[in-house]
Amino acid sequence: MCVFYPKKMAKYYIYNRETLSYEVVNIPLIVRLRRGTLYALLGMAVSTMAVFLFSSFFDTPRAAFARRSIDDLQIKYTLLMQEFRQTDNELTELMHRDNSVYRSVFEADIIPLSVREAGMGGQ
Repeated sequence: MCVFYPKKMAKYYIYNRETLSYEVVNIPLIVRLRRGTLYALLGMAVSTMAVFLFSSFFDTPRAAFARRSIDDLQIKYTLLMQEFRQTDNELTELMHRDNSVYRSVFEADIIPLSVREAGMGGQ
């Protein structure tokens, strides 16, 4: 038995070998609805998978901009921390120079560390 499906899903043809002709077989409405629902669900599943795979491999313009902004901010943070460390080292050197050279020359008392670091830290 040979089956030929036309583009319209309302009916199909079966080849009858005894009569050597095609016979029309009408497809019931419930079968057409089931097939339509199945095709729609399969289409949604395939499109959902395609969107998921595409979004996992490619960034949106907003995500790419956010990623660049984060990278720029991390670079700026690193540079700022280097500058902060350099300034802190210079201040520490000035403090040692003040305690060892200038205070001994002018015969002044050494400023306690708690007074020198007043307002610093988080404790």
